[in-house]
Amino acid sequence: MKQAVYKQGAGGFGLVELMIALVIGLLLSAVAIQVFLSSKNTYRLQDSIARLQENGRFAIHYLSTDIRMAGYMGCGRIDSSSVNIVADDFSQSEFNNQTLVSGAENVAAGNAWGAAPGTDVIVIRRGSPASARLAGNLANSNANIQLHDNSLGIIPNDVLFLSDCVSTDIFRATNVSQGGGKVAIAHAQGVNSSPHLSKAYGMDAELMMFERVSFFVRETNGRRALFVHRQIGERTGSAAAVPVELVDGVEDMQLEYGVDNTANNLADVYVTASSIADWSSVVSVRLNLLLHGSDATATSGPGMTQAITFNDAAAASDGRLRQAFSTVIALRNRLP
Repeated sequence: MKQAVYKQGAGGFGLVELMIALVIGLLLSAVAIQVFLSSKNTYRLQDSIARLQENGRFAIHYLSTDIRMAGYMGCGRIDSSSVNIVADDFSQSEFNNQTLVSGAENVAAGNAWGAAPGTDVIVIRRGSPASARLAGNLANSNANIQLHDNSLGIIPNDVLFLSDCVSTDIFRATNVSQGGGKVAIAHAQGVNSSPHLSKAYGMDAELMMFERVSFFVRETNGRRALFVHRQIGERTGSAAAVPVELVDGVEDMQLEYGVDNTANNLADVYVTASSIADWSSVVSVRLNLLLHGSDATATSGPGMTQAITFNDAAAASDGRLRQAFSTVIALRNRLP
């Protein structure tokens, strides 16, 4: 009977083979970790880009919608219809061709809006986008205004526009009452210089609330955001509106105004607010925004640094992704 013959060293593996296997394993693990980290950085960067662009689009849309409507007063225009102001504490200078749009450039600390120093502010004045039709013709110029409902939310002392395509009256409501299926808006003397409007309006007239809308960048809790202060009806005290944050991460806002020097309703030159002598010649606004992402490490990885210039200055390099947005907004009520 034959016996099995075993050779020494034929089973298992040696120290050298073990070390080689360990090195290969470590290399494969390092490659896998690097791929994972790279994918994670790419995802974080793409997510930051998507959020940044979404915020930028929203900010541009919101600003454009309001700025475009500066000077809105229904179907009439301030340069082609008569405006009669009887509201007390509401001067002719509050709503005229010079004040439909105005702005402040590179505001200092402690400004009236609480805006971040070095940023710009824009203020527009207009009638509210929402309006109400009269429920009947006015019997005379001092008659109460009759509406089907109070969907505008009018309260006493609100500054209101009553306008058709020919005339506009600006007055304060003295009383809001309901009866007989209608809402009556009184405009008596006391908060008005006269109880009489310029004429007895017909059912084709629109009733709107006066709005002063301010946009600015404010710093809160160590970060900056775009704010809007929408003052409706000149309300004060507990009824007054407060500034509202619109878009987080808006680091800077710079504005230029298109000035028409040739009376053709087209911008001949774009200048900053401090260079404008006649605001009635402004026909458009060039809006420039700088936004940063919320991720403080989005551009801190290897080869992910970002250099961006805004308003002729280098933006901060703190690991956050930044992007500049720009658009030109035409003022509809200054177009031919």
